[in-house]
Formats: sequence, C-alpha cells, structure tokens
Amino acid sequence: MNREQAIDVLRRLRSSLEARGVAHVALFGSTARDDGDDRSDVDVVITPAEGKRLDLIDLGGVQTLLEEGFGFAVDVVVEPVRKAELRLAIQRDRADAF
Repeated sequence: MNREQAIDVLRRLRSSLEARGVAHVALFGSTARDDGDDRSDVDVVITPAEGKRLDLIDLGGVQTLLEEGFGFAVDVVVEPVRKAELRLAIQRDRADAF
C-alpha cells in the first residue's frame, strides 16, 4: 500500500475516528515514506481531541477500526510521544491525513 492509498483509508475513517475521540491522524514509517512493500504494516500516530484521554478500551477500539479499514496490521502510537527516538522518526516521516 502506498502513502496516498493509506491516507485515503484514514480519511474515509475520519468520522468514526473522531467519534472515538481522535482529533488528528498521520502516517509515519515506511508507508509515509512511500517505500513500504507487501509485508509492511502501517504506522499511524493519533492525537486525542482536546481534553480527551484515550484509555485502553478507547485505544483498542481505534486499533480495531484501523485494522478493519486497512485489512491488515496497524501499529498505533498516541501523541504526545515520550520516546525521543520515536518522536524524531514521526517528525521525519509524518504524512498528515487530517
């Protein structure tokens, strides 16, 4: 899946993600760089809506929604990201969907 296709999937899921408390979604990693292959998963970073704290149940719902939308494994990271190395990778590769 290329970057454009992945962003299209995320945009189609926008209203469902927003209903779960997600304000912003972006890709990072190989899909965002447009150099993934058929074995690549999709790395997604989400930003909760202002004042919303996503608990494990919320995150499980977001993960399931994304994996059903893509049809395969999705790795989800929630901002703010504490690990400096991961935060830098996200900043470097970030491709905003909404």
